[in-house]
Amino acid sequence: CEYLCGNYDESEKMFDIALENADTNLKKAEVYSRKMQLYENTQRHQLAINSAKGGLALLNLDLPIDTTPEQVYAELGEVSTLLKGKSISSLLKNKNMKDPEIMQTMKILMNLWGPCYLLQKQNLLVYFILKMVNLSIKHGNSIESAVAYAFYGYVLSAQLHDFKNGYDYSRLGIRINEKFDDKTLRSKTLVIAEGCVAHWKINYADTLPLLRMAHDAGVESNDLIYAGYALSFINRNQIFGGENLDSVYNKLKGYVHFGRQTQVPITTHHLLALGRM
Repeated sequence: CEYLCGNYDESEKMFDIALENADTNLKKAEVYSRKMQLYENTQRHQLAINSAKGGLALLNLDLPIDTTPEQVYAELGEVSTLLKGKSISSLLKNKNMKDPEIMQTMKILMNLWGPCYLLQKQNLLVYFILKMVNLSIKHGNSIESAVAYAFYGYVLSAQLHDFKNGYDYSRLGIRINEKFDDKTLRSKTLVIAEGCVAHWKINYADTLPLLRMAHDAGVESNDLIYAGYALSFINRNQIFGGENLDSVYNKLKGYVHFGRQTQVPITTHHLLALGRM
């Protein structure tokens, strides 16, 4: 409740108390996962990454914060091996994930996106995306797999310049989200797929409907961070899509108001920076 009301100092204390009282590693890892969201929302991104490492260690996964290229290539090699002979449609039909520890691992890895992206930790970002894909192929699809495959589309596009397959995997992420009928991660999935991947394949203006859906889904599920990210991408894509700048600027005022009203500093700061362009 303290977190939802914007009382971040108090909520951090409550998370620490919850961590002390959790009686299993799985419950402690869940607290670390929630604490990551607090740190991301208050722009303490390195602390969010540190929390991820702490939570994953409880689940027997050592997160290499200072990820080397060799570690990335090893994970990429495993993805390539596991994907041999598998079509995107077969990945969509994969079994559902059941192991609670693997599912919690997926949740923590998923929450690393924002901190890694904003701190420009590219090796770690690519590493955890590939790890999520590997876990999804081996253990089955979860609601987080939608985000994983959308992320993988980003890796293929941004890092490997494989724009066609990148776009196709980002669509797979959207389809998995739809298959699970999951609203909690819809905003994240759509923000990655439409904000970070789709512009390599389709026109900027054509990304706007799903980005607006991403914003609405974020508001509905209280994922205010990604609801704000959606607005940032909407504003960017309106500019790059050739929309009248006076119209873009007037809409931007409403986006900034959303950032201030929801007390998500990163949304406000990013949008104000766009307004000064």
